[in-house]
Amino acid sequence: MYEEITQQAAAAVTGLLEAAKLERGDLLVIGCSSSEMVGLRIGKGSSLEAARAAFNGIYPITQEAGIALAVQCCEHLN
Repeated sequence: MYEEITQQAAAAVTGLLEAAKLERGDLLVIGCSSSEMVGLRIGKGSSLEAARAAFNGIYPITQEAGIALAVQCCEHLN
């Protein structure tokens, strides 16, 4: 499941960067729910593993593009 989350996150952020036409030095803010990533309601199944999987799909792409990344998630995962 976590490899799938990583792949989906990478595909989503790649598409978003293309659509938004972000440029080197811009900031991308992502809000997420690890509970929803694993198929549960917000706040009902927080998963550090799911958060890591999404981050692993997103961060390398933003770094390569020179885009700063800010992530908003549940306070206990921050």
